[in-house]
Amino acid sequence: MELPEINNGDIKQGIAVGRWLAAHLAKLKSLLGKKEYLLITGMQGVGKTDLFNHMTGLAFAPNYRPPDASRDLETGKFKSLALKVIPGQSSDIYWDSIEDTLLSKLPPRGIIHVVANGYATIRGNTSSETTHLANKVKKMESLLGAQRREENEDLKLLCGWIRQAHRNGR
Repeated sequence: MELPEINNGDIKQGIAVGRWLAAHLAKLKSLLGKKEYLLITGMQGVGKTDLFNHMTGLAFAPNYRPPDASRDLETGKFKSLALKVIPGQSSDIYWDSIEDTLLSKLPPRGIIHVVANGYATIRGNTSSETTHLANKVKKMESLLGAQRREENEDLKLLCGWIRQAHRNGR
């Protein structure tokens, strides 16, 4: 299964988004306290860790390789602003990370929710299931639509946790 090529317009848009984030996160740091942090969320394979690695500078190492599936809550800094990334795959680590961040006494000051417009990297058990599904669908758009619906469900779940944290007074 091959995904469509990324064109120069996509790359330019990605660069513009990255520059916007960098400019605004630097300004946001001046408003936040030392213990406060931003949380990066999204379903598996959308690029949370890759975004995190670029923001923290890890992606600029000479031997950098794009990340595999995250296994733990990742923490780092972007220009002295604390960042935390929740792994996207459902697991005990995922649920513990939600509890340790969104539902803790020190919730995030803000959330960056990453989506891929249906182009999430397919990994693990989902990979074989999706490849099987792709063989059945007549158009790639059907598969992308299914991925987009999954991204929307992930966002709805996140909003539910945010509401719960708000009800808890956090």
